[in-house]
Amino acid sequence: MQFDLKISEEKLQMLIEKKFPYENKIFLSKMKISNPKIILKDNSNKIYVSSDIKVNIFNELDFNTSSLLSGVVKFNNKTNDFFLDDFKIEKLNTKNLSKEVRLLVINNLERLAKHILKTEAIYHLEKEELGMIGSKLDIQKIIVKDKNMIITLKVL
Repeated sequence: MQFDLKISEEKLQMLIEKKFPYENKIFLSKMKISNPKIILKDNSNKIYVSSDIKVNIFNELDFNTSSLLSGVVKFNNKTNDFFLDDFKIEKLNTKNLSKEVRLLVINNLERLAKHILKTEAIYHLEKEELGMIGSKLDIQKIIVKDKNMIITLKVL
């Protein structure tokens, strides 16, 4: 048995905005991620997130940049939460930065993104949406069509 869950780009945007801005200190640098924007691309199985990033390194170097991350949706069938996993930095604007600073920003963004994406649910499947099916579910297929993520869930 399976069923489709349809989540709009607008709904994901509304849910993710509540979790930002997100700020963290990593070693001798600070990174603040803000203004996330969800992007769903037709015929993809990924969610893309663009954001603004403010970086401070050693309390001396301040700059702003932007990024585009992508991730694949994973489902935790114990909590009925959806998370992003297997993320990738698709784009990071780091022109005019030295190689060392660029690597530091990339490493810190990777650590911070992994933490955010694996601990902050992007969607919670409510009991009303589960109906009589129960909660033993797994993702069978994900596809984006017309700015909607369609997740086919199968009953385990």
